[in-house]
Formats: sequence, C-alpha cells, structure tokens
Amino acid sequence: KGANQEHLFEDSDIDRRTELRLQSFKSAWLDARQVAYSSMPGSVTHILWLLTTIMSLMMPWEWVSICRWSTWLPSVLLSISFFGIMEIANAMENPFGFDEEDVQLWEVSQHLDEEICLTMHYSLLDEFGGEN
Repeated sequence: KGANQEHLFEDSDIDRRTELRLQSFKSAWLDARQVAYSSMPGSVTHILWLLTTIMSLMMPWEWVSICRWSTWLPSVLLSISFFGIMEIANAMENPFGFDEEDVQLWEVSQHLDEEICLTMHYSLLDEFGGEN
C-alpha cells in the first residue's frame, strides 16, 4: 500500500507543515553540531598548560626539605601525571567525534543491545525456574 492509498497526505497544508518541521529540525541539528564540535577556547587551554608547567617546576622546591636527594622520583611522577591528565582531557574534549580515541558509539550501542538481550533472556529463565 502506498501513502496515497492510506490517505496520509489528504491535508492540503501538509507541504507547508512538513517544510516548517524540517527547517526546525535542521536548525536544531546545526545548533547541536556547533556545540558538539566546538573546542575549548585557546586561552583556557593555554592557562591550564601554564599552570601545569609551573606546578611541575615549583613542587620539587617544596619536596626538597622532606625527600632530600630522592626528590626527583615524586617530581617525575607528578609531571607525568599532570601532563598525562592534560593529554587525556585534550583527547576527550570532543568524545563523540571521528578520531581514533573517541567513543565508538556503534560499538557501545551494540554492546548495550547484547547486554539487554542477555538480561531479558535470564529474567525469563528466572520466571520459569522460580528462583526469584
């Protein structure tokens, strides 16, 4: 059966309403895309890198009185941790893009679908088995 046979387009105003809804959807889509793919302002990123570098350079002066000659170990660990966190934050700035480290939504949705199917299957078994 076609749409005309089921009388879906009998309304004479359907073209105008459809066009308005498509325009509304398109503007909402473009606004969401603008938010999703915009990056953090460069000034904020620059300040975070500057603070991380200053922290990595100043903390060893505080630790010298406690750690003495082994100050290098916590200093290295701190620097690696801070710069690692900055790299992770940079990679996760746009988690739903198309980069290698982004969240692969199709894999997540497939895994979620499998988990839901397993849960439904086991819940039916529990009903028939009378365990719960």
